[in-house]
Amino acid sequence: MQRKNLSYFELLVTAAFACARHRQMLNLYNGRTSPEPDRAGGVAVSSLRALAAECKAQGRDARTSPLHESFGPLAVHYAEAYEQWRPIECKELTPKAIFEAVSKGNKLTWGEWTIKASRRQEMTDGYGLPAWDRMVTVTNDAGFKMVVEYASQPFFRAREIYKAVTGSAFSGDDGLGLDEPHYYDLGNEGE
Repeated sequence: MQRKNLSYFELLVTAAFACARHRQMLNLYNGRTSPEPDRAGGVAVSSLRALAAECKAQGRDARTSPLHESFGPLAVHYAEAYEQWRPIECKELTPKAIFEAVSKGNKLTWGEWTIKASRRQEMTDGYGLPAWDRMVTVTNDAGFKMVVEYASQPFFRAREIYKAVTGSAFSGDDGLGLDEPHYYDLGNEGE
């Protein structure tokens, strides 16, 4: 499907129709084996990603459109593509601002510092178990570079990044609370 030189509105309508077609195929085949629902889903996701790229280029966000609701459960693909590496300039750096930017996959800048989250990928957690999370790269104009994982510990990771950037821990309540305990920390190793 050719998407070059399509306007924002054309991409928006194309994505809405592609998502509707995907729902139609899911209902039509209702669990029966067929490549059609997968094919329709692939077209819908590609349409949503093309829309997200155009929205970023124009400084728009299709989530403000009434047609956004028609994306249904596939809307997460638009949001992920739209937010990935979207530049966010931070006026006041806090662990919560870092957490929110990393959770969305944004590229956060604060002064000479840049905090950039990768796409979600498989990595290992603190216990060596597989986890699905983002690696975060912290850099500054002076050449500092640090790559942070801390899979399954997003609040701890945000605090560690804050400490690396500012040189000290955040004073006061950062509003993040505690990370969820790891499965092994709950004493369920044998189950």
